Amino acid sequence: MRLLLETLAAPAAYAVLVSQLRQIPPKQLDPLIRLRRGHNVLLAVYSGVVAVIMAVKLAQNDRVRTLHDLVCVSSPGESVLWLESKVLEWFDTVLLFAAGRSPSTLHLVHHAITPSLVLLSVAQRANPTPVYDVAVGLNAWCHLWQVCRELPL
Repeated sequence: MRLLLETLAAPAAYAVLVSQLRQIPPKQLDPLIRLRRGHNVLLAVYSGVVAVIMAVKLAQNDRVRTLHDLVCVSSPGESVLWLESKVLEWFDTVLLFAAGRSPSTLHLVHHAITPSLVLLSVAQRANPTPVYDVAVGLNAWCHLWQVCRELPL
């Protein structure tokens, strides 16, 4: 029962955050725009580090030889990496509203459910589920790509 409640807590909290942000005029969130560049740099660095950590983990545990090894063989690792990034990613939503932009449905669904999926992948397990490592790596590479595209160079 506790796991069920914890799994539902993140989407509920995110829904509350989004509903509150929808009620705040963008002008009131304007001061947050100054944080965007620093946030993007932090998220890019964090995503890059996580992507490298996950690639090294998969290689060290010999999980890149076959598709079966990649998605069906579990290996020990850091389960908090993805959960930590969710906090940074939720701030993306705040910054989108501050910029007067409405996040896409994909953005909202992704940020609402991924903390729950992470929790289900790591809860009460000695090792995260095998797909966890692949998902963490892909998520990190996608965010690294997205954030780097937005950084003015």
